[in-house]
Amino acid sequence: MPTYVVTAYCEKCAVNHPTAVELDWSEQVSPQKNIAEVFEGMFLPPEIAMMSRNYFLCPQTGKMHKQADNTKMFLAKTCCGHPGCQGRHPYLLCLGSTTHSERGHSDES
Repeated sequence: MPTYVVTAYCEKCAVNHPTAVELDWSEQVSPQKNIAEVFEGMFLPPEIAMMSRNYFLCPQTGKMHKQADNTKMFLAKTCCGHPGCQGRHPYLLCLGSTTHSERGHSDES
């Protein structure tokens, strides 16, 4: 089951930042879809419903902010899904690499 981290759009620097909220979700989620689109017609999982009360760190300003607008929050995979990975690194590290060894995986897995 894929694990996702909630990212929140920062109004101060105009960048999406990862939050401390993770979600195991059985369906594949497009990174272009916001939380409102992903869970349209469904109840929000409790981890995400609590987001309006949680703060995230903006590394550019060094300050804590919160985002309560579900159209400005997204789900990003936490791992590339390679069997040898087991969630040991953020998915974003995999995007620029072409082989498993470049991603930090053993090619035997």
